[in-house]
Amino acid sequence: MQGGFQGDVSILPVSEFPVDANPTKTRIVAYGESTGHNHQIVGQVDMRETADAFYFQVAPDEQATMVHIGEEHEDIEILPGQVWRVAKTPQVEYDGSEERRILD
Repeated sequence: MQGGFQGDVSILPVSEFPVDANPTKTRIVAYGESTGHNHQIVGQVDMRETADAFYFQVAPDEQATMVHIGEEHEDIEILPGQVWRVAKTPQVEYDGSEERRILD
């Protein structure tokens, strides 16, 4: 996989962990505020976090999956070796005069 989306959640490859990324036990990388659904990483991963994103790398010889708890989106299989970034940015819409946050 070279990056993609699970609904409005993007997952993008990056070259390495940022220096300010701290280890975290959190596996949920996005929540649906109105429906209660979530997007989470399942598998053996080195999970880290910064103020604006989650980063993770799958353990060697393992696989991981980004799953959507709510069954609206297909799982995304994630192979080892690459560092991945999932932004914490909420989805917004812009109507030409103002920007507003979307609640899932």
